[in-house]
Amino acid sequence: MALFAIKFQVYGRVQGVFFRNYTEKQAKSLGLRGYCLNTPRSTVQGELEGPKDKVEQMKHWLRHEGSPQSVIEKVDFTDERDITDYSFPGFEVRR
Repeated sequence: MALFAIKFQVYGRVQGVFFRNYTEKQAKSLGLRGYCLNTPRSTVQGELEGPKDKVEQMKHWLRHEGSPQSVIEKVDFTDERDITDYSFPGFEVRR
């Protein structure tokens, strides 16, 4: 199975609206690994690893869905790359 990794940063009203918790739930439901965390710039950033089709589904979720009370203005995806093995044991919210 080919694995893919990507970093993300979500802008808008994404702190204080359970965005990280919903991101963790969605990532785990797709079988993805990685993390997300709040930044001092009022964004949420993180990294995803998993099969490319599942990562693409998560990218769509980050762009268009998020948590019920979030307002997503934009999402930056960077460092997209193929990987040979996972570097995270699961998906977690970092604090």
